[in-house]
Amino acid sequence: MGDYVTNEQKALNMLNQVRDPLCDDCLAEKALFSQRQTANSICRDLDKRGQIKRTKGSCSACGKFKIVNEYLKGISPEVTKTFHKKEKMEQVYRPWYWEGNVQSVLVDWLVAHGFAIRSVADTAARSQGKDIVAIDSDGKELWVTVKGYPEKSSHTQARHWFSDALMSLILYRDENSTVSLALALPDSFVTYLNLATRIDWFRRALPLEIYWISEDMQVRVE
Repeated sequence: MGDYVTNEQKALNMLNQVRDPLCDDCLAEKALFSQRQTANSICRDLDKRGQIKRTKGSCSACGKFKIVNEYLKGISPEVTKTFHKKEKMEQVYRPWYWEGNVQSVLVDWLVAHGFAIRSVADTAARSQGKDIVAIDSDGKELWVTVKGYPEKSSHTQARHWFSDALMSLILYRDENSTVSLALALPDSFVTYLNLATRIDWFRRALPLEIYWISEDMQVRVE
């Protein structure tokens, strides 16, 4: 039986072969990933580890100006196999509404809309701190708390997660009265949608925006 080839290895091999910037969509197509989000998640990790460069630019395949990934010379396309196979499978097959995927889509959307990203929490490692800290074109900071949607005990757990997110935003406001605040949630889940309609008074008092992330990775601002 041959060696197991991870999707991470496939992405690096393809970027090494092309040697020109590729957006997530085109990389997913060329590497035969079933979802664009697979390429997005993998490339964000590779960029953090300094194995590729991820920035705004023109995709060599589709020609669109967007977030692109580029192979860095001197980096071997063979990724070290220090990760357990089970961990790699969990990374690839987490659902679109997982917190890390919601966060990843929003970060790319913010960059595409002129924000500079100051910090992004490692959701997979459950790191502490603000989920996203960004700076808009006017130099104002945006602090975002991100929640996914639970796969078990969905309704009850979702209410707890929603309440936890609001408490985080209250503490953020107490920490800094000048930053913009936002909540990021996966779209189309009735529990979240209903709860969001019941906190109008809270949003006026804080205030805050809600970024709704859809399954097709579109961002709706409310």
